[in-house]
Amino acid sequence: MELSLTDLRRPIQLPYHTLSQKHHVSYTMKNATHFLTWFQEHYQEFAGILFDIDGTIVRTKTPIEGAKAVLEFVESCQLPYIFLTNDACHSRQEKSSYLQTAGLPVTAEHIVSAGDALKLFGQQQQLQNE
Repeated sequence: MELSLTDLRRPIQLPYHTLSQKHHVSYTMKNATHFLTWFQEHYQEFAGILFDIDGTIVRTKTPIEGAKAVLEFVESCQLPYIFLTNDACHSRQEKSSYLQTAGLPVTAEHIVSAGDALKLFGQQQQLQNE
């Protein structure tokens, strides 16, 4: 199951130190293995996952320890997920390639950039391409 940009209008859980058991989870993934242990017990409480990319799932082209296992688990649960980035200098395909080079199985369809959000906002506001 995929999570689209338009799905962002509804509340979605984030994978980052537990703030509350069911509504918002924040966990700094310095080591994703610790998060995975917790997440395996709580994944059913989530409607979907938003991952940040730079400095969170990878650091300078190196995945955080356990990041690949987290992604594989999320996939196996068929939990919708996307990766968010404020990087407006690279396309979704370039960002996907960057993550794949780091050993993470991420497709362009799972990446949403700040530019994508701006484009959706413009469409919703019926702004013209000029």
